[in-house]
Amino acid sequence: MREALHLLQERDRHHEALRRDVKEGFDQLERGEYIELDEEGLRVLGEEIKRRGRERYEAAKKDP
Repeated sequence: MREALHLLQERDRHHEALRRDVKEGFDQLERGEYIELDEEGLRVLGEEIKRRGRERYEAAKKDP
């Protein structure tokens, strides 16, 4: 029972952090803090995100 409560609390903390992040994203949009990307810009951004993800994955494998 104690473990179940702990897991629920952890889940709730993650959900609250997600809510804060989403709210901050909408607030940034309202303040005009964004950039518009064309098709090429989206492709470049996607490649950059994948590259950083691969780097993090490789670093995590080396340092468990």
